[in-house]
Amino acid sequence: MTGESEVEIREIVNYTLSGGGLFSLINTTQLRLKLSFEDRNEIKRLLDLAISNETTYISITPYLIHDTASNAIQPINISDALQVTNFTTDSVPPRVMSFDLDMDGPTLTLYLTETVDVTSLNVSAILIQSSDSFYDGEVEYHTLTPGLPPLGTSSRSENSHIITIDIGKVDANRIKFLTGLAQDANSTYISLTQDALKDTTGNDIVEIPDTNASQVDRYYADMTGPVLRNFSLNLTSELLTLVFDETVDFLSLRAMLVTLNSSSTDSQSYRFQSVVPIGLNSHILVLNLTATQYDLNRIKLLSQLAIDRDSTYILLYNGAISDLALKPNYIMDSPLTQADDFFSDTISPDIIAFNANLNVGTVTLVFDEVVNSSSLDPTALRLQNTVMGPDLITNLQVAQHRVTMVSLL
Repeated sequence: MTGESEVEIREIVNYTLSGGGLFSLINTTQLRLKLSFEDRNEIKRLLDLAISNETTYISITPYLIHDTASNAIQPINISDALQVTNFTTDSVPPRVMSFDLDMDGPTLTLYLTETVDVTSLNVSAILIQSSDSFYDGEVEYHTLTPGLPPLGTSSRSENSHIITIDIGKVDANRIKFLTGLAQDANSTYISLTQDALKDTTGNDIVEIPDTNASQVDRYYADMTGPVLRNFSLNLTSELLTLVFDETVDFLSLRAMLVTLNSSSTDSQSYRFQSVVPIGLNSHILVLNLTATQYDLNRIKLLSQLAIDRDSTYILLYNGAISDLALKPNYIMDSPLTQADDFFSDTISPDIIAFNANLNVGTVTLVFDEVVNSSSLDPTALRLQNTVMGPDLITNLQVAQHRVTMVSLL
């Protein structure tokens, strides 16, 4: 209303010191108190406290100090606090004192000189590199990628001088793919720009140049084997695709420890023999089922197996695959899993050869895949004496001739 002034209502924030000390023990009328590291950081964590003259007051109890005659100090009540006379805003930039990397998490933990504002975190300004200098020989490196978990890298920490960054799956898989990066303490360094982080008063963090990167203080190796998340079977493209929670070493695949099953209980099953991985190490492992055609044809011979999604399950026994830290999978982490996607076979079979034996009256047909013998109609086959056109054509009669069907197994 006109003529009335607005009164700012501020939430009361206070903090009681946990300790501290004096710069000098000389009796005087002015004492300079040194705040402890813990108190300084806790005060900075409280965003509405001690950020200006208007937000800086003190209250005390009579136990604070005595005069030389042992008289206790006059208390200052919390309801009538004393405002600061001179206030100096924090202008000192935060620094990274050390960092830890846990590849089993995976997490990156920064230990800083003061409390920082986590909302200012910009992980794309942080570089993990294999050497202290970006320009030393064949250095491997990876820049972190911001985003929501589980794919992106972010932090769930509150404002503090210790910030834990959860490394997302995209970054974790890329780091694990680079076999010379973050394999141990000697291959783990970080550099960052001043855009990476700010303290609670807006001061940019001190840069760690990529030519003088900081080495990890504590390194924790990946101790957990890969876990199968989902898989798909495509009988048209003849590919089996396995998706893991981390990058795997495709050369470590032991095909005979992988079985395809028709259900989650008692079922038809097939143990692979000769599937071949395609591509580079990744968290997505693509297997070619037609390297020798053996596995694919054996699967097609099992009438209840892999005819649709409901009849397609997979089981990886212990040690079927390992990650790049050579940690094998564990069956309890990847139990019998139903296919996420299933694509049936839509490719017509081809005859790749045939043999004719007139002594016993047989024609043997060789196909490129397993065929259904009960679907044979011999009257659809005819013999001819030339490749180009029929001078003499003979249609087979079921009662007079025998046809043998053979597929390449």
